[in-house]
Amino acid sequence: SRSLDEALSAAGVNDRPGSASALVRHDTKKHTAWDFGSLDAANVQKSAGWELRNYPGLNDEGDGVTLRLFKDPKSAAAAHEAGVTRLMYLRLTQHARPSFATKRLPFPAALYFKTLNYDTARLAEDLLLASIREAAVRSREPVRTAEDFEALVKSTRAAVDAYHANLVALLTNVLTATSECAELAEAANLLPDAVETQLAWLVYPGFVRTVPADKLREYPRYLKALKIRLERAKVNPLSDRAKEARFAPYWEVYYETVVKKSSKILDRGALSDYRWMLEEFRVSVFAQEIKTAAPVSPKRLEAKLAEAIEV
Repeated sequence: SRSLDEALSAAGVNDRPGSASALVRHDTKKHTAWDFGSLDAANVQKSAGWELRNYPGLNDEGDGVTLRLFKDPKSAAAAHEAGVTRLMYLRLTQHARPSFATKRLPFPAALYFKTLNYDTARLAEDLLLASIREAAVRSREPVRTAEDFEALVKSTRAAVDAYHANLVALLTNVLTATSECAELAEAANLLPDAVETQLAWLVYPGFVRTVPADKLREYPRYLKALKIRLERAKVNPLSDRAKEARFAPYWEVYYETVVKKSSKILDRGALSDYRWMLEEFRVSVFAQEIKTAAPVSPKRLEAKLAEAIEV
C-alpha cells in the first residue's frame, strides 16, 4: 500500500536514493537517453573567498532522468545509481516493454500474488530494474560519459539476463512459501495479526526492487522459520504466545517509529539495520534450528536502536 511504501522509505528500508531535501537545484528537462554530455564528480564554485561544492548526478523520474546537483556525495551517488539504472532500463526496453505472466507461477503462488494488488506491469519493471542495478550498475565505478554508458550496456547484458532469471526463480519460491505460510496461519487461526504483519512487511507491491538484494536472498530462510513456527503453534499455542511476547516489544518500537513517527530518527541506515535484525531475531526466537545470518540478541537490538532513534 502507499502508506506502507511511505513508511518503508521514511525508515530507510526501501533501497532507494536520497530525498529531495538533499538537492541543491536541478534541470527540469527529462532525458530518455544519454544525450547530455559528461558529468563531473563534483562542481566547485568560488565566490568572495568562499568555496561551494556540489555533486552532479542523474535522478530517476520514472519515465526518464533529470540532471541534478546534490549537497553531499552520498546522496548524489545513490541518486546517480538509480538514474543510470533507469537509463539502461529505457535502452533495453525501447522496442518492447517487459512483461510477467502469472501463469508461470505455481497455482497457490499465483493466487497469493493476486491478493497483493501488485500490478504485473509494475512487477515486470521492478524485476528488470533490480536486475540492472545489481548486475550492471552497483559496485562499479560511476558512469559519467556517454561512451562509458554505451560500454556498460554492451558488456553487462548477459549478466543482467542471468540475474533476472535468478530473481524470477527467487520470486517464485518466495510467493510459494508465503502462500503456504498464509494458508497455515488461516487454518490454525493462531496470532493472525502477528503473522499477517510479518508477511505484509516482507511481501508487498514493489518488494522485489526496494528490498536490499542481500536481504531479499534471505527471504526463503525467513519464511521457512515462519512455517516452522506455525506448525509448532498448532501443537503448543501457549508456547507460541510466550515467544511472541518476547518479540513483540522490539517490533512495536519499530512500527511506532516508522508509521506513527513517535521518535526522532537519528540514523536511517541504523534503523534499516534494526528492521532486518528483527527478522533474524524472529528466526532465533521461533526456529532456533535455522541459523541466523549474524548474531542477534535483545542487547544487540537495543544497541542498534540507540543508534537509530532518540530513546
